Amino acid sequence: HSAVCALTMLGYALADRLSIKIDGHTDAMLACYAGNGAFYAPHVDADSADARRLTLVLYLNDDWCEGDGGCLHIMDPELFTWQEVCPRMGALAVFRADSILHQVRPSFSPRY
Repeated sequence: HSAVCALTMLGYALADRLSIKIDGHTDAMLACYAGNGAFYAPHVDADSADARRLTLVLYLNDDWCEGDGGCLHIMDPELFTWQEVCPRMGALAVFRADSILHQVRPSFSPRY
């Protein structure tokens, strides 16, 4: 519970610092992926009908290794190249929910 509160507070602080207006409430999502090759195709988290403006992803995998897969790829909008975030314990990714294309590569081990 305290980690969710801390991430929510961080999100508001970042939005304020970046002059991103956040309307309404924020939602936290906790996810566990089975590791059976599951992936997410390239997508943007929010569209014009969705109030989300920032996505914060905090990884909780304490024994992740490269063969486990499941890395987050975030499109750099200026370079048009994928930037990789490996799902290691404590890794934090923050990006615009309403404009940044991202994907999750196939995961072969449980990922949190």
